[in-house]
Amino acid sequence: MTSSSRTEDATTPPGVSRRETLAKVLAAGSTGLLIRLGLAEGTSARKKRRRKKKRCRKFGETCTVGSKRTCCAGSTCSTVGSDGAPETFCCLGNSETCQQDRDCCAPSICEATLKVCVGVLSDRAAKANFGTVDPADMLERVRALPITTWNYRIDDASVRHIGPMAQDFTAVFGVGGDDRTIHPMDGQGVALAAIQGLAAQVAALQGEQQRLLEQIAALEARCRVAERS
Repeated sequence: MTSSSRTEDATTPPGVSRRETLAKVLAAGSTGLLIRLGLAEGTSARKKRRRKKKRCRKFGETCTVGSKRTCCAGSTCSTVGSDGAPETFCCLGNSETCQQDRDCCAPSICEATLKVCVGVLSDRAAKANFGTVDPADMLERVRALPITTWNYRIDDASVRHIGPMAQDFTAVFGVGGDDRTIHPMDGQGVALAAIQGLAAQVAALQGEQQRLLEQIAALEARCRVAERS
């Protein structure tokens, strides 16, 4: 037996051929080389990649505002529910398609007909930067606001709605987050302010009417006195 044969026998495990051993050595060596060259992932690299994939939280999962693990695209980490003790979840913003109130970030709820998130919270403690409103001015703006009947494209043509276009509403009143939606609170606020303006006009007219009636009564009394004399 030659010295090379003795070396092969010493380095080759029992029951494993020299060819199999050589193939394993070459495979291990090539994998290590690829890892060093950045052409293949080691176990630690694969684990890191898996962890990165898990960084975003899915819609509906609990989350922490400001955390590195953000919500996946399409949802936002925010409180859900405006009553009681709200919880923090990956939820949907206004105008996003929803199925239930819990899908929407507070203060929004899921509008029952259109199945989109709309905001309705009106708690004083949740508001800031208060400003005054001129009811008479609101009334004049309402008078200038185009209002039509229509149906949504997803509706049957027989279904009718009435109201202004969001673009016109935004242009006239300058409120809301965009010109594609009318926040329910803005619509209610404008209507209530305009009603106050109209009520003030009615009260002024009633006062003027009362004053004229009193003048007429005084003139009639004078006429009766003159007729007797």
